[in-house]
Amino acid sequence: MKTLTSVSLSGGQGKSTLVYFLSRLLALQGFKTLVLDLDPQHNISTFLRVIVNPDEASIFEFLKGETTIESIYPVPNLDNLFIIPADDGLEVANDFLAASGMGIIRLRNQLNKLSQTHLDFDFCLVDTPPQKSQLCMTGIGSSDYFVIPAEPEVKGVLSLNRTLSAVNEIVASGVVHTQLLAILPFRDKWFGLNRSIESAAAIEQMSKLVDSSFILPSFRESTIPKKAISTNSTLADLGKPDLAFPFEQLVTKLETLKDERHLSTVR
Repeated sequence: MKTLTSVSLSGGQGKSTLVYFLSRLLALQGFKTLVLDLDPQHNISTFLRVIVNPDEASIFEFLKGETTIESIYPVPNLDNLFIIPADDGLEVANDFLAASGMGIIRLRNQLNKLSQTHLDFDFCLVDTPPQKSQLCMTGIGSSDYFVIPAEPEVKGVLSLNRTLSAVNEIVASGVVHTQLLAILPFRDKWFGLNRSIESAAAIEQMSKLVDSSFILPSFRESTIPKKAISTNSTLADLGKPDLAFPFEQLVTKLETLKDERHLSTVR
């Protein structure tokens, strides 16, 4: 199982949206996919229509080691897609992870235990909270690779820089060995056939932070993605399959990882 974390230290950059469309695409292509929701706002759990009651197993129980497969729920109406959801009680997990000593590898250890069960996932996608918290760090620590969505504007570039620095700091500890897979320019503004000046300038700045080969085709600004999520649909269902191209490129990258590892180049 390859684990990919969606991470950004700023809110509104598209982490949960990325996980929603990528997980559905992987599942539709026949890959058995597990989503982990580490965000106390539990957006991806809501997007995928898996809401747990306070007395039901969730990601917190999984982190504590109280459950394994009991925390895993099938996503309704979609074969091959499963989730370990979050709920409102996840807020206290930061204190638990901080007190556990090695919180940064806690999730990785739990996923290793999961791999010893009868379940056999191809990919695990981890959605993290938008701040440098214990939950975010354990999400990064669990991953083989990470992807950063970033809006092509000043805030997005600053967030990208901060996120790269935070991940590099964690990797420098020697405990975590995650690698950059891709940057997704999110809500790229176009007017007809022309990209906005602000978006073009921001993407140029992104290419100064990472090698341009890591920058995916942009996810264009549109009302269609929100409509797809609200109606539990795909972009193709709504007649806009072209908007899914960045996620198709991510799937292609992930498929190549079964037999090889890609080294990230951060400038």
